[in-house]
Amino acid sequence: MRRATGQNTIEVIEGVKQKLAGVQKILPRAATVTITKDDSRFIYASIASLEEHLLGGSLLAAVVVMFFIRNIRAMVIAALAIPASIVATFTLMRAMDFTLNSMTLLGITLAVGIVIDDAIVVLENIFRYIEEKHCTPFEAAIEGTREVTLAVMATTLSLVVIFLPVAFMTGYTRRFIYPFGWTMAFAVMVSMLVSFTLTPMLSSRFLKLSDAAADQHTKDSRFFAWMDRFYSRSLKWSLAHPAPILATAFVIFLLMFPLNQMVGRSFLPTEDMGEWTIHLDVPEGTSLEGSSQAAMGLVKELEGIEGVAQLQPTITDRPTHIHVLCWAQPIDQRKVSQDWMVKQMRDRLKAHPSWKPSITVRNPLGGGEGGGGGGGFGYPINATLLGPDLSRLFDYSLQLVAKAQRLPSLVDPKVSLNMANPEVRVDVDRRRAADLGVRMSTIGNALRLAVAGDDEISTYREGSEQYPVKIRVLESQRRDIDAIGKLTVPSAKGPVRIDNIARLERGLGPSALQRFNRQFSVGMNADLAPGHALDEGSNDVRRTIAELNLPPDITFRLTGQTKILDETTRNLMMAIGLASVFVYIVLAAQFESFVQPIIIMTVLPLSIPFALFTLWATGRTLNLWSALGVLLLLGIVKKNAILQVDYTNVLRRRGVPLHDAIIEACRTRLRPDHGRHSGRPGADRPGPWDWRCTAIGHCGHHHRRPVAVPAPHAGAGPGRVRKDRRARATGARRPRQGMAGQGLGGHVGTVAARRRVAEQVEARESALHVTRLPSLHRDPFDRMLVAQAIVHGLAILTPDPLITQYPIRVIW
Repeated sequence: MRRATGQNTIEVIEGVKQKLAGVQKILPRAATVTITKDDSRFIYASIASLEEHLLGGSLLAAVVVMFFIRNIRAMVIAALAIPASIVATFTLMRAMDFTLNSMTLLGITLAVGIVIDDAIVVLENIFRYIEEKHCTPFEAAIEGTREVTLAVMATTLSLVVIFLPVAFMTGYTRRFIYPFGWTMAFAVMVSMLVSFTLTPMLSSRFLKLSDAAADQHTKDSRFFAWMDRFYSRSLKWSLAHPAPILATAFVIFLLMFPLNQMVGRSFLPTEDMGEWTIHLDVPEGTSLEGSSQAAMGLVKELEGIEGVAQLQPTITDRPTHIHVLCWAQPIDQRKVSQDWMVKQMRDRLKAHPSWKPSITVRNPLGGGEGGGGGGGFGYPINATLLGPDLSRLFDYSLQLVAKAQRLPSLVDPKVSLNMANPEVRVDVDRRRAADLGVRMSTIGNALRLAVAGDDEISTYREGSEQYPVKIRVLESQRRDIDAIGKLTVPSAKGPVRIDNIARLERGLGPSALQRFNRQFSVGMNADLAPGHALDEGSNDVRRTIAELNLPPDITFRLTGQTKILDETTRNLMMAIGLASVFVYIVLAAQFESFVQPIIIMTVLPLSIPFALFTLWATGRTLNLWSALGVLLLLGIVKKNAILQVDYTNVLRRRGVPLHDAIIEACRTRLRPDHGRHSGRPGADRPGPWDWRCTAIGHCGHHHRRPVAVPAPHAGAGPGRVRKDRRARATGARRPRQGMAGQGLGGHVGTVAARRRVAEQVEARESALHVTRLPSLHRDPFDRMLVAQAIVHGLAILTPDPLITQYPIRVIW
């Protein structure tokens, strides 16, 4: 049974099972109904596995956050962002009429590592305000969230513009990518909303000052202190030696090209779905009974292989073509893999080379034979020769198969056309037939009616049943060439025997005519050998066909999975290019700069070689799932760079020199970065369908980014510093600062300007190691009294209990 187009597979299967329960009641007791194939089993197993990894990843992410923040309340607040974001994402998926299928659940599983990112960034900044600036949790929630608002918005929007272009890819891949891209975009947008609302609210209500004090002790522990010292030394050395850092980054970028050649490409990885099909072609002319005996004998030869649950032989389209459907035991009930069982069957099928055996393993694209010109997906390799002469095409296809059998990347190569089918050829004398007034269509209809018996001439009704009526000559007459020649056809002068206007002779011909683009076509199908990628096998076939030196009137094309792979590669490259342009536009709008987005995006090409190296080291291919992982990786490393550059800008606006601002920004973001990215491998745990390759390459990118970003950022600084100096020297009004004049002595007329002055005073206080008073930090007007003195290093702040209006005393 097949579902109708657009219907849900699970709903159809469950409905059929309910009907079968009623059918079983009306059948005789000796008859039972057995379901031999049920696609819902794999769907249920995939969903259950993804749900398990979704919950496990969420728990692991929370545990890692606990390791870095060392506070149960903070861990719970960060962990609550996961269910809040996921549940809200379900609502948007329902609005888009998406189902909980493999792709949407994959997107949700990968989004677990992203939705917690924004919450960790906001939470850690709030925590830092409490422990370092001695703010109350309520004040810290407001100020801490406000400080990272721009950075979180930039990271979220830049991730959205990465996944949305991918969702609108065209071609066959669209059915996989479209729901995935939208689900990821929904989850990212909801995570930003949660980080700006739920996380600050919970932080203001549940965090305590004692938590910050305890956290300060953990930051002074051996591990965090050692990590901070090591990272600070590495960062200072990198800023002092930009040439080696840039040279190393350039070499890493160049490594992307050889690694791309080393890593194989395929559309989808091979998955253990526990189903495969054996295809056999017994000698032409074999009767249906002979083929049935051969199929049953083969089933007995294949019995006894460990892990195989059921073998079912079938004969469908023609009597000489046999399918043996194979099902393995559930994966949790066997110790061997699907590849091992298939290899055992291939070894036993070598005893019947004349049957041209081949095996196709079921994959998400389908498990049929494909081949020919139809572009089926059963065989990974489908090469089609096109031309006007069928016999010449068949000769070249035999040469291609002979060469393909010697290729190490291919197994089971075979030709899709069989030219050994016994047939009776009717060669009509067109001139004589025209003289007698006999049309060619009349001869064809007569032979098809009498020999093939395909035409329905009438119907027969018996009770409530109606049967078609077809006629054909006896089987003994169909095999007798003289009896066929005695058949008559009508003409203008009366009935005419066929042997009077045509010559009948026996011969061999194709069992079926295959055409593609109005040309005869002959296909060569093959499977990939274990350990070889689809692009390797396709390239070997292309080189082999080039060695045939085909004449100009014969062409070839690769269809099936190879065509989809090439189409997907082009679409992905276009989507990545569009996403890069959109990311630059978003970052330029957020940072109001044309240079800083380039600095942020320099880390993107540095992450790809590490992802390719990881795929090569683990023996995996660059397929659709791992390509989605690379896209996710690009969004993650860019997210880190945005947070660093944004906080560097915050410190520079407070008056901190560029070099010190870069170091302080990197040190400040070190712990939240490690907390976020150490939790992501747990959130991106391997799932079914070999989706573990999607998470490969994420680990370790946060160690590359903190050194790679500051070097170009420091190099872009002198022009900006000179611009600031000119502004201060001329007394020009700088935008968004709300004050004029030199230093901090100008008029402060707006709330934004007061906050601006307070931030700069705070930075100077930290640089001069001035004792900070709580009242001084609460009221910006108190700070204005000594702002200029502090900036120029001319004053010292001391407490004065005798002064009640201004609880500070300035000593010049």
